[in-house]
Amino acid sequence: MKRFSELCADLERTARPNVMRAMIDQYAASQSKETVDLALSLIDGSLSLRAMRPREVATMITTHVALPSWLIDQSRTLGGTLAETAVLLLSRSTSTCDRPLTSIIELFDNLKGASIQHRCEVVLSLLHECSMWERTVLVRMLVGQRPTRCEIPQEPLSHTETTERFMITTMLYAHKAQSIGEQMYSHFTVGVKKGDVYVPLAKIPNTLNAETNSAVEKLATQRTVEKFGPTHWVSAGIIVEIAYTDVVPSTRTKSGIKLQGARIVRWLPDHTAVDVALLL
Repeated sequence: MKRFSELCADLERTARPNVMRAMIDQYAASQSKETVDLALSLIDGSLSLRAMRPREVATMITTHVALPSWLIDQSRTLGGTLAETAVLLLSRSTSTCDRPLTSIIELFDNLKGASIQHRCEVVLSLLHECSMWERTVLVRMLVGQRPTRCEIPQEPLSHTETTERFMITTMLYAHKAQSIGEQMYSHFTVGVKKGDVYVPLAKIPNTLNAETNSAVEKLATQRTVEKFGPTHWVSAGIIVEIAYTDVVPSTRTKSGIKLQGARIVRWLPDHTAVDVALLL
């Protein structure tokens, strides 16, 4: 569920079809075909898991946190659906949901014929396992909505759109999502050389496999120079190869450019900072 929620969040951050497709392909590479098919069916709206009505979710949560129901209706005027607004009233979470997406779908299907009391008990228990963003994705699914508001590209992309280029970079920042446990980094910012300094190019989701991720996260923690909330400034030397689909100008970055559709290909433990690409 954690990885699916991250995909939904990443998809909402872009409107570029080639970037969306790269994100989906990256997700598909780490999941079974069954899970990918179910995930895409949820995202495009062809699969609906409505097990509770939005008002039932709102009543369940206000009862649980002992707050008046009018508070949700008033807060809702600032934006968001009834269910999404309600779930924000739950206490903050530092955990993530380790359940597979397939088990969540099966759970919601089984809830459809259960009593409202049983549904509330099960759903509240599940929400307390989840990070803040996972809760939003879950309640959207629970009330039959699509888990992300983006419109994914329906037609296959042309060869030129999906052509990837590769680059050797160094990690510059390691990011911990506020809802993720202390030992886990959800994204990495990588960069290249520009003269005598390193400049950032892209913030990339952490999709390393468990074994590699354990080693890289340990190095990132050891090499932390300074912390800015959930962001750790990491000294150069953790070398990774990345792939990307497009380069766009950026006036907000030191490099003057930004990579689109970037993904981590592999960690290069035998490489050093001298192998990092030079920005011309």
